[in-house]
Amino acid sequence: MGKRPHKATHLKLVEGNRGKRDIGQNEAHPAPVAPACPPSLDPKAARMWKRLAPQLTRIGLLTEIDGDMLAGVCVLRSRLIFLGEKLRARDRRSLLAVRETEGGKVPFPHPYTVMERQYFQLFRMFAREFGLSPLARTGLSVGTEEQEEGEDLLS
Repeated sequence: MGKRPHKATHLKLVEGNRGKRDIGQNEAHPAPVAPACPPSLDPKAARMWKRLAPQLTRIGLLTEIDGDMLAGVCVLRSRLIFLGEKLRARDRRSLLAVRETEGGKVPFPHPYTVMERQYFQLFRMFAREFGLSPLARTGLSVGTEEQEEGEDLLS
């Protein structure tokens, strides 16, 4: 099993630093401003961006330098939708492919199902960075809308 990922300092401060690691005092604190939607996103990814970016900015989880990470989340979700559409269009019996071997025919998962599983794992990993699942938001306390603009919403 791999090492646990380091927890971001702002999450340590919000949840309480239960670990022994030192809290970085000299970290950069980018402004909680939504970056512009990249023009390279496909239409489904751009729709997700336009839905998520204002919400994440409002609660202080998206800053001016997080655009590439959010674009990654949106692209992965768009690809999951595409693969889901392709799989739904296929006959259920054709979701298993068959490979000829010396011992006879061996069924194996269709490549789209394998890709869907891999994209979903990546999506979950990226989405966790923005608190986009109930578990990722556990213990997370964010600011309210009444705070002054430019004030760190997670401190």
